[in-house]
Amino acid sequence: VGAQYVNVNIHQGTLRGNTTSTVSGTTYYTFRGIPYAKPPVGDLRFTAPQAADPWTEPIDVLEFGSICSQQAGGTEDCLFINVFTPKLPSTENDYLLPVMVWIHGGAFVTGSGNIEPGHLLDLGVVVVSLNYRLNVFGESSTTNGRDISSSNRELIFSK
Repeated sequence: VGAQYVNVNIHQGTLRGNTTSTVSGTTYYTFRGIPYAKPPVGDLRFTAPQAADPWTEPIDVLEFGSICSQQAGGTEDCLFINVFTPKLPSTENDYLLPVMVWIHGGAFVTGSGNIEPGHLLDLGVVVVSLNYRLNVFGESSTTNGRDISSSNRELIFSK
C-alpha cells in the first residue's frame, strides 16, 4: 500500500506531508523537516535565526531534516521543525487539541528533534519537535564576553 499524502497550508506556503498510523491503529499526519528559519550559513552563521522565506510551490516534508553539527556528524543547515497530529484543521469553529513541544536535551552539544511521537497520538496530542544549533554554532562568545551569536537565544520562541 502506497503512502497517502496530505497538503496543509501555512503562512509560508503549502506543506505536503504523510498519513500514517500508530501501532494501535490511530491515523495521524506527519510533517517532518519543515524549515523554520533560513539556513544559518554564510552571513547568517553566527547571527540570530531569520524567518524562513515563503515558498510558492508545495514543499515535501516527508523526511526528518538534517541534524545540527555535532561530534557524530550533522550540518549547519539544520533548523527544522516536525509536527505530528491526529487531526487536520477543518474549520475555524473546529476544536483544538493539546500540543506537546519536545526540545531535545544533550547539553547543547548533541541530540536532535528527529523522533517519532509514539503513543502520544493515541491520546489526541499534537507533538512538535525541533532541531536547534549546537556547540559553537549555538552559543558563541568572544574572550571579552561579547556575544557574537544570539543564535540559540532563539530558544526564545517568545516572538
